[in-house]
Amino acid sequence: ALFAGIWLRNADLMAFTIRASKAATRLTEFTPGANKKDTNLILGGAADPLAKSTVNHSEVQILLKYPIPQEFLEQMKTPQFDLWSLRRRFDNPTALASSIVLKLMLSTGLPEKFGCQEETLAAFIVACRRKYRSVPYHSFFHAVDVLQTMYTFLYAGRVCDRLSDLEQFVMLIVALTHDLDHMGLNNSYYMKTESPLGILNAAGGNTSVLEVHHCNLAIDILSHQDCNVFEGLGKEDLQAAYRLLIEAILQTDMAKHAETVNHLKGFEPASFDLASEEHRRFAAITLMKAADISNVTKPFAISKQWGKAVVEEFSQQGDKEKSQGITDVLPMFDREKNADLAKSQIGFMEFVTLPFYALIVEKLFPDMAFALNQLKINKDTWVNQPPESPLSKSRDLIQ
Repeated sequence: ALFAGIWLRNADLMAFTIRASKAATRLTEFTPGANKKDTNLILGGAADPLAKSTVNHSEVQILLKYPIPQEFLEQMKTPQFDLWSLRRRFDNPTALASSIVLKLMLSTGLPEKFGCQEETLAAFIVACRRKYRSVPYHSFFHAVDVLQTMYTFLYAGRVCDRLSDLEQFVMLIVALTHDLDHMGLNNSYYMKTESPLGILNAAGGNTSVLEVHHCNLAIDILSHQDCNVFEGLGKEDLQAAYRLLIEAILQTDMAKHAETVNHLKGFEPASFDLASEEHRRFAAITLMKAADISNVTKPFAISKQWGKAVVEEFSQQGDKEKSQGITDVLPMFDREKNADLAKSQIGFMEFVTLPFYALIVEKLFPDMAFALNQLKINKDTWVNQPPESPLSKSRDLIQ
């Protein structure tokens, strides 16, 4: 019952997400084993079967054949994977990053096990890629980084021992979809500016503006038959996959971080029961949160680049708020006040990531100690760094 509280508190939010989605899925009407064209998976109340997406067939074929240099084939399954090097050195880093995502997912054997064709997976990746914007941090490259990190946590960190095969497959899908169409602005911005997204969510009593938006778009992409990576799932597995996808994305809202930490603190490691869906689901949600904020666990030079990117994105939001006459711009979003990169990174590590990762290793995933160890090294390195401005307009941050 320890983890049931999270589910209950999120019940209204999950219901709101599904109501708000253009492609809210009536999963109970799914007919297992039906032909794709005849599948009675009704979306948004419409009577039409799964529709074709607008993904160009040629884009899919290019991705299926796109070569990966040997150095990245060797590195992509390790915690040392350097996405920033890839972005700097290659003419089409987006295509190469997409190919790495495809190869990583196929290497697990999970798409094949759950009836997802290779071409469907490629189309899904292309569709997701199209939905990410050119912002300093929350771009397609962040989604790629989270997916690659989740891969290393699952297999190098042995988190796979705590999840079913289906849950592992879903979590890789969650990694790629969890920030779809992120505009480089946080939830608070949409609420304080009374934007259309903010008004819509406020009307439903929800403050997880972005997370609901990401869920909507993920469901919409999956509603197209050529992108439906869940195409091979039967009724029960399909329902379970959507429940986990929605809840894992919703729980990435940092406003819920303390809730996850408190549940970890109260959990006894010896009590973990692999047969318990509640325990496995909490493990999956914790894994997603860890992957989402994992930049600080990468080798220092890589971690530093992500730190610069996130601070630049925060500063751009602060600039936007000031231009709209907002006077209560928080210091971390104020370009003039957030001028010490080391200080901002040390603060995030001390108050958020170090306590969180220490709990993860102690309570749930002991084989993820390598991430905690690198995090400690990075913190010590920052302590000994001279003051440095985090702000940059370099093309690396806005590819």
